[in-house]
Amino acid sequence: MGADSYQFHLQAKYLDVNGRKAIGAQLQALRIAAANPASELLVRPEKDVTPGQPRSRHAYIPKVATTLELIRQVMERGEQVLVGSAFQDGLDTLSARLHEAGVKHLVMDGRITQKRRGELARLFKQGCPRAMREGLTTRHSEYPVILAGVECMAELHSFNLCNNVILTAYSWAFDKFEQFINRAHRLNSSWPVNVWSVICDGSIDRKLEAGIHEKKDAAELVLDGQLLGETPEEVDLHELLRTAQSEFRRVKTLDEIELEKGWLKLCTNLKLAYLNWDGMRILPLAETSIKSESKQKFAIGLTYWRQRWHAKYFANSTAPNWI
Repeated sequence: MGADSYQFHLQAKYLDVNGRKAIGAQLQALRIAAANPASELLVRPEKDVTPGQPRSRHAYIPKVATTLELIRQVMERGEQVLVGSAFQDGLDTLSARLHEAGVKHLVMDGRITQKRRGELARLFKQGCPRAMREGLTTRHSEYPVILAGVECMAELHSFNLCNNVILTAYSWAFDKFEQFINRAHRLNSSWPVNVWSVICDGSIDRKLEAGIHEKKDAAELVLDGQLLGETPEEVDLHELLRTAQSEFRRVKTLDEIELEKGWLKLCTNLKLAYLNWDGMRILPLAETSIKSESKQKFAIGLTYWRQRWHAKYFANSTAPNWI
């Protein structure tokens, strides 16, 4: 279970080369376990005898299920969403589920060259069905979702027609976090931007979120000249670990096997939401190149029957077992 993996790293003994406690390495492992308990980055500390397994067999945790549900809601509104994580394998887990649901998406992380990132950004920034309906663009992108590494999102990318951001794993650096959100939160944004932080309750994510907000408040005070000459306080890593251990004990955990049972329904809903999102590309007759009225009616009828057939097919399809 994912909770078992997180608990293992709470109790494991992390030591440096001199035999002293390596609190930083332990906190990093907790960050990874909260983002993806099945991550290959999770290993047993050297010479550690803590009972249990450092990695879970289940990558489908409540954080993943919640993120996919938010993506479905965004597609139903005819909008796009930018999903960010500090860890690549967390993006891989989401990508695999979206592939299974037939949802076209882009992945932009540190494994992709800078040139290719620019190409992917241009494909995504063509806009969404909502932008097309409101006359902001004449055609929209094929991709409602882009999965991106928080620290690889360069300042040159501007997604002003995307008004949804989901964060699944925080970066320690406040500037990277702020820069990521600002890819969608632009001066020329067409609509208010929604930002969701998907957090595992009782995990170190909650402390990281609080730290991010503190840094943001401090940055605003510095810009206002109210913190000049102030001495910053150092973070007590031992206290942070003790807090993480205490907060986890009070949390009610969820069995991922039970969670997996709801995947088939969510998968079907994602498929239908994407079909509707993609079908909006040819619905406005004013934007089509078909001049004959009879051909226009045929185009609408073809779209309707295609969606109806897919809806019937997907309602009877079965998803493979990930367990």
